[in-house]
Amino acid sequence: MPYSFLDQEGQPRGILVDLWRLYADKNNIDVEFKLVDWADSIDLVRTGAAHVHGGLNETKIRKKGLFFSTTEIIHIRTLAFINEDIEFRDLAELTSVLIGVIASSSAEEFLRTNISKLTLKPYPNDKLMVESAVSGEVDVFVSDYPTGYYHLISLESLDRFDTGPALYTRPILAATKQSDGALLDRISASTKKPSRHEIERIRARWLIPEEPMPAWLITDEQRMRLHAVATTPAQGLRILPCSVPQPSQPSLHGWAGQPVQRPFRGLLSVHSRYGLHTRWII
Repeated sequence: MPYSFLDQEGQPRGILVDLWRLYADKNNIDVEFKLVDWADSIDLVRTGAAHVHGGLNETKIRKKGLFFSTTEIIHIRTLAFINEDIEFRDLAELTSVLIGVIASSSAEEFLRTNISKLTLKPYPNDKLMVESAVSGEVDVFVSDYPTGYYHLISLESLDRFDTGPALYTRPILAATKQSDGALLDRISASTKKPSRHEIERIRARWLIPEEPMPAWLITDEQRMRLHAVATTPAQGLRILPCSVPQPSQPSLHGWAGQPVQRPFRGLLSVHSRYGLHTRWII
């Protein structure tokens, strides 16, 4: 499921793009989308170059410079992908290998906070990170489900990596810089909110089942959507899961003694790792 990406015409698309456009249309607001690398997306909001971040996890470090909404947009599940040649029972044991993470991501913050002995190597986007893992620059990388799966499939390297239980599942929220928190209150207080039916229709357009789907159930439209997105010139294409909403689970207890999992192969749609922003023109 794409957060946001540039299509073949260079136009922004994705579930967050559609949701923000729906809100803007209902309230007669012009909205401009800025798709940039992840760390830059946060800086744009903190500095006021973008008014609203279209969707990200809330973390302790981010709360120091951003004001988060209370409305949950979607949920994401984050996993570690480990080279199949490495034997492990617990992520905390992997202190002798490089672990790829996205710079300024919630995954990087989570690992630095909870397993400080790990050696992390930050990357600007998922595409570069997974390419580095496949080339052997890092043996482990951390990514959202099923983002890592898509990139491994595109590099024909899916069988070379295993996964363990999720590091955490967290909601995606909108955010502004600290001094602009009133803007989120104005958005939440809008009298022309999208209906539940309209929101569900957008979700149905982008969400895909997390369980493997038999090839004969995949429609031509879904295949065409995957092909169109996968061939877009935008860099850092990713996939986001259709996870059932769950409470935040920033815990490592699920790792010890758990069997690794073979990645799911029935992926249908992708999105960019670029951050999504809305700049309100009033």
